[in-house]
Amino acid sequence: MIIAVRPHPRRLQLCRWTSEPAILGEIRSALANPRLTIAEALARAQTGCGETTAVLHRAAQTVGRALATVANLVGTELIVLSSEHHRFAHLMQAEIEETFRQHLCGPATACRLITVQRPFEDWARGAAAVAIDNLFDPHGGKRHAQKHD
Repeated sequence: MIIAVRPHPRRLQLCRWTSEPAILGEIRSALANPRLTIAEALARAQTGCGETTAVLHRAAQTVGRALATVANLVGTELIVLSSEHHRFAHLMQAEIEETFRQHLCGPATACRLITVQRPFEDWARGAAAVAIDNLFDPHGGKRHAQKHD
């Protein structure tokens, strides 16, 4: 199943809080250092800088809750979380997975979460393959049996 959502321009989007530029901007604000580089922010996070880890903590919890919400609503068996060269991802992965598990309920508790790093081209190939598959098999491989009288 593919869920395509066109967000309302005035509503907040997950990437506004969890993208690499958003996280770096929040770390810069927390440290009152508008020129902080990504390498410096990563170094501070790896050494346990409180302000930096607090920002990563909030972003990881936001992603984990959002993924759990999708799993709870859709009832999917698997969610693949993929990012394109997000340099903070490895620092947030464990907390994303923990928050995801904590917020699942009912049948969604069986949902698996897989995290992978992929380049944009892989995303495009995957989307094209799913679109072509749905074009030629709109039932996703599940043909409805015809009733015979």
